[in-house]
Order: sequence, then structure tokens, then C-alpha cells
Amino acid sequence: MTDMGEIQSYLSVNITRDRANCTMEINQKDYIQQVVERFGMRDANPVYTPLPAGTEAHLVKYEDQASTSEIKKYQQIIGSLLYVQIGSRPDILFAVACLSQYASNPSQQHLRLAKYVLAYLNTTKDYVLCYAGGTSGEGLVGYADSSWGDVMIRTLRVMGLVTPQYVITSYRFRLFPLFPLVYYYPIPSYL
Repeated sequence: MTDMGEIQSYLSVNITRDRANCTMEINQKDYIQQVVERFGMRDANPVYTPLPAGTEAHLVKYEDQASTSEIKKYQQIIGSLLYVQIGSRPDILFAVACLSQYASNPSQQHLRLAKYVLAYLNTTKDYVLCYAGGTSGEGLVGYADSSWGDVMIRTLRVMGLVTPQYVITSYRFRLFPLFPLVYYYPIPSYL
């Protein structure tokens, strides 16, 4: 076994540690650049949201049949977005979850929206997740968000929990009935 020093990258995730300030930052800037270039979005206009306003009007089942090449390209984009979302970018979770529902038969509008997410990643490729340590006494801190009722796509509701100290991300996806809109799913304590 050989000591190669501190880890700097693992599975396309860049890792920067600052032991003096008890912080660690992770990002996937290099991987995002490769994906953006692979799908021809390097020179895309900058966008600052994962999906544009009014997206729900375009997230409907495609009644025609997409070609095999369109399906393959869409699935490759969604797969790349999933890897980025899981690794270091929970901000695109909702967009990827919505778009992935159409992977078996995407329309041209679905493909345009997937490319919009790529443009967003290109604009924000320098974003990092920063984990702060130390002895501030805060304990476990979590941030949650959900889509309760704002997008009515087959009544999909998405909940997310980010717990910086112990787990990068933990998500729950559920198809809920329209009413009631209040459900509680506890995150296991071992996470």
C-alpha cells in the first residue's frame, strides 16, 4: 500500500480540504464541462434556474413515438444529469426527476428542457458543496424542500433533505393522491 497524500478527486468528484478551517468542498466542474461539451452546449446562453418558468405545461406524455436515436440521446443526457445530481448538485434534483419520467419516449420539448438543465450547469459549473466542521455545537443541520402542489405531473411530489455533516443527500420520491397534501416520511436516524 502506498500513501499518495490527500485525496483530490474520486470518480469525477473534485475534493478540496482546508484542515485549518475544518471545511471540505466538493464539485464536479471537470465532469460538467465534459458533459456540456459532449452534448454541444458549451456556448449556450447563460441561464440561472434549473428549469424555465412554465415548464409544467410542456411536461406531458408524448403521444407519438420518438426515434431510437432521440431516445438514446435523451437517456444519455438524463444519465449524465443524474450522476451530477447525486455527486454534488442537489439543486437540479427536481428538474432531473421530472425529466427522467419521459426517458422511454421523449418529445423534442423534453429534449430542449434537458438541454436547458445542461445550460444551467454550464452557467453554474463553479458551484461547490461546502461542508463545515468544527465545534460550533450546532450538531446535525438539515435543509429540506419539496414540491407540494406546485407541479401537477402525475401528482409527483419530491422531498429532499440535505444533511451536510453526515450524508450528502437523501431524497424521497412518492406518487401521492391529490388530497390530502400533507404526509410525513421520517428520515432514518442512521442517515
